[in-house]
Amino acid sequence: MPTRGTLFLLLWALPCLIFTGCAESNQAESLGATAEGTVLLNGSPVEGAMVTLRSADRGLPSAFGRTDADGKFQLATSTAKSGVAPGEYRVVITKFETTAADIPSEDDPNYAGGMNSQSQAVSVLPKKYADAAPSPFKVTISEGDNTFDFPLEN
Repeated sequence: MPTRGTLFLLLWALPCLIFTGCAESNQAESLGATAEGTVLLNGSPVEGAMVTLRSADRGLPSAFGRTDADGKFQLATSTAKSGVAPGEYRVVITKFETTAADIPSEDDPNYAGGMNSQSQAVSVLPKKYADAAPSPFKVTISEGDNTFDFPLEN
């Protein structure tokens, strides 16, 4: 039969072991690098653009991030690991705005109660930045922190 001291030790040590194990398991394993930067169009920050890094050799997970009001972004992957894997990438930058299609008024014989309204996504950035193959931007992600600025021009 366990002694009082043994029971006390077990009751004290068990929560410590449990909480220590939980704290360590909640930390995501890092891919080894971070990447951030700025997107500018004709010198002005681009808000709401999607910046995507596509692996040049298709062996690394893609990384992506959306720009804020200052055109700044931080990249992440869709894996359970944090950060970005070091390697060579092509950069794709897109931004779409949705415009409402022409909706007939109630007086128009083609009016369908607004139920047939469609919206259309329109790219607001030059096409050359939206495709990895002709994209003028290629980056090398190194271990640690990486910062990239992408000056776009019409």
